[in-house]
Amino acid sequence: MNALRLTLITSSILISNFAFAKPVTVKDWSLDDTSSVCVASTSRNVGGQTYRFELRFEKSGNSPVEAYIRDASGLATAFRFTTEVKPIQSFAFIPLQNADGSLSFWQVPTDTNALVAYIKRQTRLLVQALAPNQSAKAIDFSLRGSSDIVDALATQCAGKALVAVDFEKSFVPAMTATMDPLKFNADQTAQLRSLYQESFNTNTLRASYQRQLTALNSQYAKQIQELGQVTGSLDQLTTKELVTLRSQKSALEMKIQSLDQQIITQQSLINSKEAEVVQANAVYDDAWKVLAPYEAEHQRLSTLAQNSKTDFSKYQGQLSNIDQSIQSKQSELNSAQDQVANLDRRLSQLDSEIQTARQYANATDSIYRGFDYNRERHDRIQWHPITEYCRRGGSEYCNSLMNKVSSYAENETYNIQNRLGQNVSVTRTQLDSKLQSYTSIANQINDYQSNVIPRLQNQISDLRSQRPSVEAAVSRTRDEVTNRTAALQSYDQSVGYAAKKADVNAKAAIVVSRQNELKTLEQTQAGYQATKSQSVAGLSATDKKIQDVLAKIQATQGRESELNKALAPYFAEKTRIEAAVLESTNLINQNRSEFAAIIGIK
Repeated sequence: MNALRLTLITSSILISNFAFAKPVTVKDWSLDDTSSVCVASTSRNVGGQTYRFELRFEKSGNSPVEAYIRDASGLATAFRFTTEVKPIQSFAFIPLQNADGSLSFWQVPTDTNALVAYIKRQTRLLVQALAPNQSAKAIDFSLRGSSDIVDALATQCAGKALVAVDFEKSFVPAMTATMDPLKFNADQTAQLRSLYQESFNTNTLRASYQRQLTALNSQYAKQIQELGQVTGSLDQLTTKELVTLRSQKSALEMKIQSLDQQIITQQSLINSKEAEVVQANAVYDDAWKVLAPYEAEHQRLSTLAQNSKTDFSKYQGQLSNIDQSIQSKQSELNSAQDQVANLDRRLSQLDSEIQTARQYANATDSIYRGFDYNRERHDRIQWHPITEYCRRGGSEYCNSLMNKVSSYAENETYNIQNRLGQNVSVTRTQLDSKLQSYTSIANQINDYQSNVIPRLQNQISDLRSQRPSVEAAVSRTRDEVTNRTAALQSYDQSVGYAAKKADVNAKAAIVVSRQNELKTLEQTQAGYQATKSQSVAGLSATDKKIQDVLAKIQATQGRESELNKALAPYFAEKTRIEAAVLESTNLINQNRSEFAAIIGIK
């Protein structure tokens, strides 16, 4: 770790006599630029004593910008600056010994970026000079010209950001801003500054290492990516695919072994069941031999009885159909007769309506024929108020007015004649409609009376004439059913057919039961054999997959070996850089702990 400790610039350098070149002054601020350092500063004389506020930046980049207060009086032991605008922040300046034994005051890096921004944007910097058991003394530094000078410090000297914001926040404890600056001596300040600068430079070096690591990774990116893919593929093949396939193979082998045992056991059950089927068939044959001599006669008598039952059912159905048809036709006949009665009533009603409609038609026709167009027009002109007005003397406009009266009378007379003609047309149409309705109803009545009703009456008569013969057939077949059923029952009782038939059926049921049991066993056996065939095929396919995976593993391992050999320089350099990064990190962490311990923050 000590190998990373960098040569630090001691506090005595801070107050050396600099040979500033080309000093720049803007209002109350100036910038002194030498080959190694830039100092932006302003001075304030209070009570005959000069105080100087500085922002110092070393061009070497060994530290970020630092803030100092120089006190020529030698009376203060610390300084504190508190902002006058929100957010309210405090900045502590603690003593740092110069080479000549005098003190300067170093700002402990806490939110330095905010301090620089405050200096650029505000008009004054009100600093409190502190001493034990004494009242604070206010030093009012002017900030006129500070913005331009600080910008010049950043562009002309730093060429980059003045403050290492991220590093400062990560290294300096957050509670540092609230510490009491009077509790620190010059040795502690020198140690704090040394720790801070060493860690800053170590952090810069660590960033350099990290950039080297990034460049190294970029240089070997293609091989690294391929190695990752190869390693992942090899892991997939060895820990997943091969393990899965071998597990599947083991399961299939166990399954086939189990199926072989099940097939042997099942075949033994099939053999036993086949013997039971043979025995049941023999018992059935014996029972059938007892029934067989009587079966033919039983079947003959049974067929005769069944035929009679079929004929009886057929004739019963015919008789029922005839009765239903008679009932249906009678209902249609009653409906037709009711319809004729309704139509007769409607015909009588139409007679009265036709007489009335004919009277209306004759009346409107007479009025239309008696209308005198010219007389009506003449009367309307003569009785118009304007005609009377003009007849009595009128005025010079009477000719024009009379033309309008004549036109009005012409239109009104035409409209009257037109309405009378329309009335004739309407009443004549109504009369024609009722006459057409009368003719239609009369034709319907004639159709019912001449065709529909006689046809239904004839159909009912025909159905009634068919009924006696069908009734006779029903009676005859009923007797046949009774007689033939009695003959069958008599024969069956005489030979004991029912008991013999029941015995045969029982023996047949046993045969069927044993055959079904045998079929079930054979189906189960077929299922075992089919499953075994599938498992054997699956085992063969799994063996092939395993061989394929093993071949892939061998090829992948070969490529992995080639890549590892090619990347050996990469891994060696990566290990070296990562060790350096870790060593830098450890040093920064150690310094941070020491820094916090000096400040008094656990």
